[in-house]
Amino acid sequence: MGVAALAAAGSVFGADRLSATEKGSLLMFVNANGTIHISNDYPADVQLQAYVTAGCGASYDMGFSLTANQIAAFDSYDLAMPLGASDCSMYVWAVNNDNAQIRWNHLSGGIIGGGAYASAAALQGSNGDTVGVAGTINMDGVEYSSAFNGYTVNFAASTGELAIDLLDHDFADKNSDAPNTKIVAEIWNSDEVKFSGTSRCVTCS
Repeated sequence: MGVAALAAAGSVFGADRLSATEKGSLLMFVNANGTIHISNDYPADVQLQAYVTAGCGASYDMGFSLTANQIAAFDSYDLAMPLGASDCSMYVWAVNNDNAQIRWNHLSGGIIGGGAYASAAALQGSNGDTVGVAGTINMDGVEYSSAFNGYTVNFAASTGELAIDLLDHDFADKNSDAPNTKIVAEIWNSDEVKFSGTSRCVTCS
């Protein structure tokens, strides 16, 4: 099962973007350090497929179910331990009995501690219907909510740190190349002076 973030042509509206507050069918917990919680608010059971990774490369999968209106909690340290790490990222999505991804926009979650959380809604079909081709999740604003390609942040240069999660993962191929992209930054200092031309190629590490 792979999770892919693909570019989409045309406009993507706000409701079709990743969210930290809305429910979805795909949940992402990035650089989690604390307690991960996941809930299903639908009055029926749902099967979930998850992959846990520490950086790029090493990962493992796990499957579990949530009953109607159930909340599950995971300690990120316990999840990261098999990978020899102290924190981890976890990607979770709803599946059917054939392990194909389905629409189940009744999942939500968060991290008590450190890390970043986001959900992606499935945008096709009705609740329980399969979405796209089994084994590939396209976050393109058509099948699933689209990821962002820009970010605005205030930071102190001496203490600030920016973490970027590249969502082009292939969990099925352990020998696949690590995701990479080019970051272009426009920077203004406290005097509103703009510095342009800063760019860097980055890869998942």
